[in-house]
Amino acid sequence: MFVVPNFPMTAEVKDFEQPRVHAKLSSVYAGREAQGGKKQVNRDLDGLNDIFVDGDIGQLTIIGTEGKSLSEKIKCTGFLPRKSMFCEMFNHSIGLIPWKKHASHIFVSPIKTYEYAHAGLLFFPDCSTNFEG
Repeated sequence: MFVVPNFPMTAEVKDFEQPRVHAKLSSVYAGREAQGGKKQVNRDLDGLNDIFVDGDIGQLTIIGTEGKSLSEKIKCTGFLPRKSMFCEMFNHSIGLIPWKKHASHIFVSPIKTYEYAHAGLLFFPDCSTNFEG
């Protein structure tokens, strides 16, 4: 048995004001795929970019993914120190956890939803802890 601390450190979020309304809808995802083209079984971001490029649902910023922005609707910031990561998150409306359902999700990055909440974001996990089979 172990305890997973689910809150950011106070020093990382103490300067935030109340959540604010943004003029344009934008989402953020903090994370990245495995290096070297390998797929991680607990993360599958296939189709995420297409949703933003093809749809009319605002812009997406991906924190942690290196490289140039994938389109005018998708911006990649690369790695950011935690304080900068929270400041970038604060500039958006929605935090995404776009992983396909997998049994390990309760153990993988459990702090992500709390990071989003502390940055004033709504968040939408696309997975559940009710796993069958």
